[in-house]
Amino acid sequence: MSHESVIETINAEMKEADSETLRLLLESLRRMRQKLPTLSARGTEALSRSSKQKVAPPRKLEFIGENLPFEAIEKLSIKERGALQRSLKEQNKAWLHEKFTALNALWVMVMDGQIRASGKNLKNYPQPEQIMEICRNTGKYPFIFICDDRMAIEESSSIWHRVDADDYYPTVPLILRSDFGTTALVADFDTGSPCSFVSYDLLLAAQVVQRRSGEYVENSIHLGKEYQCFAKVVQGEVAAVSGKAQAFATTVYCVEDWQNSPFVRINPNRIALIGRNLPSELQLDILLQFGKRRTEIVTPTSSRQKKKRKRT
Repeated sequence: MSHESVIETINAEMKEADSETLRLLLESLRRMRQKLPTLSARGTEALSRSSKQKVAPPRKLEFIGENLPFEAIEKLSIKERGALQRSLKEQNKAWLHEKFTALNALWVMVMDGQIRASGKNLKNYPQPEQIMEICRNTGKYPFIFICDDRMAIEESSSIWHRVDADDYYPTVPLILRSDFGTTALVADFDTGSPCSFVSYDLLLAAQVVQRRSGEYVENSIHLGKEYQCFAKVVQGEVAAVSGKAQAFATTVYCVEDWQNSPFVRINPNRIALIGRNLPSELQLDILLQFGKRRTEIVTPTSSRQKKKRKRT
């Protein structure tokens, strides 16, 4: 019953009441009013005590999971290691979000529930020899987590590599090499991606990279599908319109089982996806010529030469 209905009911009842009933009712109300301050004080005091007992400080988030010995990790397949990584990421989602935000980090290394190291980009991402050194010193294999939000790719179906009748994906020709092998490839270019991704099988076959003990399997999601990858430093060069090649060494994600990964969903023939990191590191000027469906790359040196020619 609403407050207004109660008042209407009381008014109706009062009209029918005799003088003795009204007198008794008023006397009862006076007595209740006299007792209210005492009851209110006691109630307030009790409520205060109850609040102090029930209100607890916010519970501090703690990392869930134990670092395993390196020997135990080595016995796991890549898919099993990816599943372990995925499980740890899910269980510690709130904890990791808190750490990534506080450190403004792209990656964090966790040992015994504490942040051992972190980085804002892939330039100082732990290499296998560094991970093995930690294993030797601690007897445990470190956990490394990448911030999925900062690794997200805003990929959509568009341009250069032909995807549909009038739909092409922009491309960048690259040469990747090591002391043991070289491969030339044409990579899709996507400014919506902060990182670069290459087929691991392709680089292994060309001996541009090798499998190494201690390399960390990262598990992430693209276009709603999970994939596993390894962060590796590769050397190479990109050709500029000046005719000179710009050499580089950069970290790329080598994606395991590329042909069944989400990276081929938009372009089934794709073997690599170059993101913003490489042009940013090399300070390249990239001109996308939509009419010719061609990518023109200008290195910092050739840019200065062009400006000089214009002045003369």
